[in-house]
Amino acid sequence: IFFKSQQNNNFFRLYLCKDKNLLKGAYND
Repeated sequence: IFFKSQQNNNFFRLYLCKDKNLLKGAYND
């Protein structure tokens, strides 16, 4: 939804790894 760039994806994946709901909302993979 809001983390479109690949670099931001990688960063927020690690930074928000604890928030599975947010990850599922932010990523389509």
